[in-house]
Amino acid sequence: MKNTEYFTGHELRVEISRFLLDSYETGGSGCTIFCSIWNQSKKRAEVKLISSFIINSESEQIDRDYYLIGYQFTEKSIEAGAMCTCGEIFLENRAGKIDAGWCYCIEIQDETNGKTYKVLFKLDNMQTKEWEIISCDIISSPVIVTPKMLSKKLKKSVERIEAFEEKLGIKIENVTIVVSDSFDYISVFCDIYALNGNNLNSSITLATTFYDEENNILGTPETYIDNDDFMGFESCEISSIIDANEVKKIRLYPKKG
Repeated sequence: MKNTEYFTGHELRVEISRFLLDSYETGGSGCTIFCSIWNQSKKRAEVKLISSFIINSESEQIDRDYYLIGYQFTEKSIEAGAMCTCGEIFLENRAGKIDAGWCYCIEIQDETNGKTYKVLFKLDNMQTKEWEIISCDIISSPVIVTPKMLSKKLKKSVERIEAFEEKLGIKIENVTIVVSDSFDYISVFCDIYALNGNNLNSSITLATTFYDEENNILGTPETYIDNDDFMGFESCEISSIIDANEVKKIRLYPKKG
């Protein structure tokens, strides 16, 4: 693979790792182009495929026919230092027979770091199967925060008051935050365990407090847990209609009664 210097100083690296000539059960002969996206950074990256296509010997721009099983790539969370590969199949009955001079273009968006990569490869030689980058545009793009990304961020902001938990004879674990697709609803999920046997010391209320950037209180939803119905373990949900984009911290704690 040539021209990896294009990606020096950037979080991602894009390369054609290999390609195969083959016959497929659906469509007959063709080729599979394997394009790998490497995360060169020290944190997880949310990566989305915007477009990909080939330009054949007749200068026709043609989209993939389908993905190879196991190599579908539309959007991925790529861990630091890891890579994901998409395998795209182009059939001869539409694209023609692959030959030197074919080009493959892929455009991806790094939603975490706010960059868009558009890379154009050219097949130099059928014998060596060597692809060369002939253009690579890396531009800044707005960082788009998705509900999934915000959910993960808010989970890290959760503060528990363990002294309250111990006093009331419980332990809170497996806290999960879910932000709705419209960003106007937050659900806090967690498991509650009794520290002593299967019973609570008394019925409790599990409360949350949502804070904004300036520590103003935005909401205080809560849920009630009846000691008579408690069996030593219970999964709870506390939900609230709230602008999730304004929430910067969540406090989760129990109180008596």
